[in-house]
Formats: sequence, structure tokens, C-alpha cells
Amino acid sequence: MSRSRTPVALALALAALGAACGLAGSAAAAAPASSPSPASPVATVTSDANGRFSLRLPSVATTTHWTLVAGSALGVPDMLTAQVQLTEKMSLPTVITGFSASLDQYGQVTYSGCLGLRRGIPAPVAPKLSAPMIQYEAQPSGPWQTLGTAALAEVACGNRGEKFSGTLQAKLNLAYYRAHFAGGSTGTQAPATRYLAAASQPVLAWKLADRITSFSPSPTTVAKNRKLAVKGVLQFYHSGWQALAGQPVLIIFQFTGSSTWYYITQVKTVASGRFSATFTDPGPATWAAEYLGDSSHLATVSPMVYVTVR
Repeated sequence: MSRSRTPVALALALAALGAACGLAGSAAAAAPASSPSPASPVATVTSDANGRFSLRLPSVATTTHWTLVAGSALGVPDMLTAQVQLTEKMSLPTVITGFSASLDQYGQVTYSGCLGLRRGIPAPVAPKLSAPMIQYEAQPSGPWQTLGTAALAEVACGNRGEKFSGTLQAKLNLAYYRAHFAGGSTGTQAPATRYLAAASQPVLAWKLADRITSFSPSPTTVAKNRKLAVKGVLQFYHSGWQALAGQPVLIIFQFTGSSTWYYITQVKTVASGRFSATFTDPGPATWAAEYLGDSSHLATVSPMVYVTVR
């Protein structure tokens, strides 16, 4: 009779022990490895005519080592004691709650949420899970693509969870976002404990795309302290490019040799989306027009044009 066997799965190990005992109607008992004796087992079972048995052990939210005992230790006469120890590996369900994502006019996605264990799952300590990934898709049918790794905030939330929040640069002006935890064995629980994958509900975040076209200063070579005129057109995209009226546009410039941008005036677009301004040229510089966006529109900057002063 084999007294020890390395199990590949809990049910197989139990069956192997029963077959090894080889006695019909014999009792087997299971107790945690820390239990001082099989006198007060967690569960008992009786083998069938072939000496086989199966036993459902109680769920424990951590890795547990079980001792299975059969034979004289349980009061079975004329039968040697058989004993084997098993490791019960736990796979704990996780959940992402409270996920939110919003897109600002500068194309930054701000996200937040909570990654933890599913409600009702006990855990002696917080698992300290690895950070989820922030993903996006262009349409509800997918595919999901990774935008970046979420930043953990070291703030407790949910059931043994941790908050995450941060900002990432968006790839699209309209997209669905979610947080996705891939699962795995990382965490502060016993090494054999695994954590199941989880994903938040998708959230739609968007802004209308904008552009400034036909921007031109005139003339592109101007005499010192003479007038410079600029013009352009502000548009937004919705089933094609359309005029964006009544919006403020900054006329900005950067002096030659400088890294700083200044604005010289602000104008408003008319019904056709056009804008124009005339002012005294301040010196040799690169010029552009900038729209800062709003709650529905992305910011945009025109192509840059250099103006020479003679």
C-alpha cells in the first residue's frame, strides 16, 4: 500500500488515496495540516465498492494544506493508517468598480477606479494586486487596445482593494475606455493563491475634432513697425468638416531664437468659421493661430508661418 503520492489535482489525489487503501466501506477524513490530530476532522467520507471516494472541502480564501487520513487512525480495525497531504490552491475572483474616464480639450484621458476582491470574498490581508491596464476601442465591437498602465493610488477601497487614477494621452477623439486586470499570482497572499482576471464596464469619452485651415499672415516680409494681417478658418468634424462659429481664436507668435510663445490678440470666428486680425508687427517671428477648445471640442493649432522683418 502506498502511503504517499504527489497529487496533480485535488480530486485525483483523493481518488488515488481511496484506491490505495483498497477497502470498500472504509472511512477517510480531511483536516487542515495544522490540526493536531484527525480526531476532529473537517469532513469525512466513505469509500465505494472499489475503494474510491471523493470529498468536497470547504472553501478557504487562501492557500491551505490539507491532511487526508484513512485506516486505523479513524478506528478501522486491521487496516494500516494511510495519510497524504494536499495543497488546495485558491483562485480568488477580482472586480473593478467605480471606473470613470473623461477626455479634456487637450486630448488627455483622466481615469479612476477601484481594483479589489469581489464582494463577500474573505481575505486575511489586502492582496496588493498589480496595476490594471487602461484600454480603449474605437467602437463597441472592439478590438481592445492598450493605452497604458494605470497608476495605483495607495488608497484602500472596496473589498481589500486599492484605488487607481491618472492621466494618459488619448489616441482617438472618440473612444470607449475600460480598466482590465489580467489576473495572476502576484500579491501578498500565499504563492499558490491566484487572482482571476477582471474588467470594468466600458465608458465612452469624446470631443469633436477641430482644425484651423488656410492660416496666412500677409505680407510674409514686412517693414519694421508696419502692419501685419492674419486670417484663417476654424472647423470641426461631424460627418465632414464644418464651420465653427463664434469661437475665440488666439493669434500667437514666437520671436526668432526664443522658445517662448506669446499671444498678441484674440479674435472671434464668424458664421463661416473665418477670422482675421491686423496689428503692428513686433519683429521677426513665427506665427500661428490657436483654438483652446471647450467642453465639446478639442484644442487645435494652425500650421506655423515665419514672417521676416526688413
